[in-house]
Amino acid sequence: MSRRPFLRIIGSGLRRVRARKTIAIATIGLSLLGFTTFAKPTPWLVWNASASAPIGLY
Repeated sequence: MSRRPFLRIIGSGLRRVRARKTIAIATIGLSLLGFTTFAKPTPWLVWNASASAPIGLY
């Protein structure tokens, strides 16, 4: 018996786990982007670029 088929099984399992993690992280990231599109959260910091007040973060 050769050990190569067993190593291939382990390798394919690791690829599946890595693929699932990648898909899960991508799904979470896209969900957060979609949430900010529809929820319209208020900004925490605002950059004032007008001359009516000093320029900077407020």
